[in-house]
Amino acid sequence: MTKRFSNLKLATKIVLMVAVLGVMAALTTLYALSNMRSVDREYRALINHEAQSALLIGDALLRMSDSSRLLYSVLTEQEVSKMRTSQKIIDDLQAQFNDKIQRIRPLMPKKQAELERILDHSKKSFALAASVIDWAARWRGDRALAIIHQQFEPSLHTLQSEMNALRNNSIDIFKTTSV
Repeated sequence: MTKRFSNLKLATKIVLMVAVLGVMAALTTLYALSNMRSVDREYRALINHEAQSALLIGDALLRMSDSSRLLYSVLTEQEVSKMRTSQKIIDDLQAQFNDKIQRIRPLMPKKQAELERILDHSKKSFALAASVIDWAARWRGDRALAIIHQQFEPSLHTLQSEMNALRNNSIDIFKTTSV
């Protein structure tokens, strides 16, 4: 084979060498593109992951805000049956809140302790909400209003602070990875 190659004209040798280099360049390019696609998929998954976490936390915070607004509306309600209907709505909001937190769990595996603490605080907050409705339905507003101001609002504030910290952490990771 080396004799055959040495018998070829210089121009033919150059053309063959350029062809071999071209094939090598094409293979290198295909390999690089393949790896770049893989990196791009992983990068997009990471960005989507963090964005989804932040959105779910925001949704869960909305459920808590909805329950707070509902409690204040119970205080102005005159009919006991409508107050009791509010309890069903609060129960639905709690179920939606818990669902959001459960959906966040796999997205934030390193934040399980924080998520557990948030779930504990939410149980207390929703239990206080039920207590407010019960007091408002039985004896009207004074005790219910005291529970809101002295217990529910501080509990809700703590819960919101914890969730905001979790969301801010997720947003920071999103910003860092998307740069």
